[in-house]
Amino acid sequence: MQESERDEQHVEYLKEVIGKAKSEAPLAEDLEAAKDKHDKSIRDFVAGRISRTEFEDQELMEGSIELQSENDFKLALSIIGFDRETIEELTSHEIEHYHEAEDSGLKPTFLIQFFRGKDDKLSLYPSVKLSLPEDMADDQIREALKKVIGAANDLSPRDQSQLENE
Repeated sequence: MQESERDEQHVEYLKEVIGKAKSEAPLAEDLEAAKDKHDKSIRDFVAGRISRTEFEDQELMEGSIELQSENDFKLALSIIGFDRETIEELTSHEIEHYHEAEDSGLKPTFLIQFFRGKDDKLSLYPSVKLSLPEDMADDQIREALKKVIGAANDLSPRDQSQLENE
């Protein structure tokens, strides 16, 4: 199989995955509630109030796609219909988190979560999903998470919320 055929097949695969995720998109309120719960879990773990076993790793909600590389992240956004400039705007922040996660020994992937807002309008939320290595101690993970969350030059409100120490 030639490289161009593999590329075409990959694009077709991403189109299918994106179509399925769009069709399963939850309501904005449901996604927000799940993200708020996840943010609290991060704050509690980083502050040492809960153990690693109590820490809930981010689960994929319906309407989500997980992407293994920066190229796939950008390609998916292009397939969705964003222009190059918008793709750069959407990805630059998440790429900062992604690279810090790699450098810190965590296992990052890119995540695009679709959701339905008012009037059933489809929107998306890009982020980075982290898998925690089994061989890393809790204190190392806590420090790595702080670095990853704080890695972006311009912290989002969600980043700031995750770094708060209630």
